[in-house]
Amino acid sequence: MTGPFLSALPHRYFDENQLHAFIISRIKDFDACLARLELFLPYIDNWATCDQLSPPVLKKHRTELLPCIDRWLSSGRTYSVRFAIGMLMQHFLDQDFSPAYLEAVAALRSEEYYVRMMQAWYFATALAKQYRAALPYLEQQKLERWTHNKAIQKALESYRITDEQKAFLAMTLAQGSDLVLLDEPLTFLDIRQQLELLETLRGLQAGGTTVLLVVHDLNTALTFPDRLLLLDKGRLAACGTALELASSGVIDRVFGVKSRTVQDEKQPVYRFSLEEKE
Repeated sequence: MTGPFLSALPHRYFDENQLHAFIISRIKDFDACLARLELFLPYIDNWATCDQLSPPVLKKHRTELLPCIDRWLSSGRTYSVRFAIGMLMQHFLDQDFSPAYLEAVAALRSEEYYVRMMQAWYFATALAKQYRAALPYLEQQKLERWTHNKAIQKALESYRITDEQKAFLAMTLAQGSDLVLLDEPLTFLDIRQQLELLETLRGLQAGGTTVLLVVHDLNTALTFPDRLLLLDKGRLAACGTALELASSGVIDRVFGVKSRTVQDEKQPVYRFSLEEKE
């Protein structure tokens, strides 16, 4: 019997919360599932449990679900709000879509990281599924700046958005700003998409926008930027051009590798290998 376990709130351990979310997601009766959701949501304290909580039965009762979503959005509880946005993203961006749902998510104002991240995720998904309806919210900068930038970054990483749309979004990202900050924007992109995105960013640079790019790939770091900041355990280890850093030996020291520079027809190419053990 799961009843006593589901009623024993709050739980003490993360795994208990994960199990609780799993059990609720297996409930096939809508009313029973909703009752358990209402009891559990105030006690969710992490994004993983929140995002795992996705009962299939809710999809079959979207009309009855909407008033609950409205209530969760206005609850002020971080993970109830995140869950509500997630439900709008999962169940109301296709055949039951309404522009009112975009407005509801855009109107939210929160200092909570996990709410703002879900807002960005929602709008990135909306751009993939309802591009024309979602785009004005970015063109008119209706989202908070951080959420606006993160939504566009996630959209630029998406396979479901065309190259032309990505180029326009990149320009929207830079609109009215002298600085664009992108955190690992090349992650999960194939090589062609990476090159296309870098080409778009070069276009922003040529237009006078400063592009600050956070990357872990050394080849990208040494070929794209004009100048680099190299961090080691959170501290600044070096600053300079790619050639200056490559020739100084600091890359070898920070990463424990051996590097060498090979000149091709257009620009230097950097090669890395493991240090030889003595």
